[in-house]
Amino acid sequence: MPNILNMLIGIAISLPISVALILWMLHYKKERRFPKGAVWLMLLAGAIACIPPILVGLGVNIIGGGVSKLLMGPEGMTEGGTKVPAGTQILSAAINAFLMAALLEEVLKFVGVSVVSKKRDTIQNRFDAVLCGAIVGIGFQILEDALYVDPEAGMLTTVVRALTPFHFTFGALMGLFFAEAKATGKKGYYVLAIVIPFLLHGVYDFASDLVSLNDFTFVLFMIAMLGMIALTIVMMVRIHKWSKSEKMLAPLDLYKK
Repeated sequence: MPNILNMLIGIAISLPISVALILWMLHYKKERRFPKGAVWLMLLAGAIACIPPILVGLGVNIIGGGVSKLLMGPEGMTEGGTKVPAGTQILSAAINAFLMAALLEEVLKFVGVSVVSKKRDTIQNRFDAVLCGAIVGIGFQILEDALYVDPEAGMLTTVVRALTPFHFTFGALMGLFFAEAKATGKKGYYVLAIVIPFLLHGVYDFASDLVSLNDFTFVLFMIAMLGMIALTIVMMVRIHKWSKSEKMLAPLDLYKK
């Protein structure tokens, strides 16, 4: 079960960052605000999307002792019961990162964005869709930072997770492609709305899971971390520019009577 102290520290660090990001984005909605309750609905959708992955992770840890032990089986465990071959660690990290985390989480967040978009007048243009995706991602991040299930996670892991609001970035990208799908009618953009965040999310989590394996994987993690930080900054700069873009602010007729 998660360490209570780690949970509290994670909340104390991540919540102010999440609130600041939301207020910063809503600053661009002063003239045409989201409908009443829409932002809370976005946050709730993100939080609900977070619950199934947490339950899956908890179930795997309780029932099988983690993906690595499930892969090795009873006959594969050493006398100490803790030594895991490098190949198994890599395969386990890939399953954890791409299937149990990235794919499941991004699909559920996409469902959340889709549900929220049906609330009348929530998404009036492409820019609204970007903000919607980002806020859904923040809702996901807030609950994940509080309830993340990793019995072996230490304080450093908790702090790193709290200081890296990458679900905001994944969500903003999802919202961008979701908007293009709505604007152009091309369903391929819906696929990209899931696939692009999934790949970025999976690669980052994969590198994160293997950070302590050897020097190469540590360098790989640092590259992934710096890359995600750079992408997050780029997305923030783009959101600022998109708030003044005629194309991004052009009306979308999503709510035909």
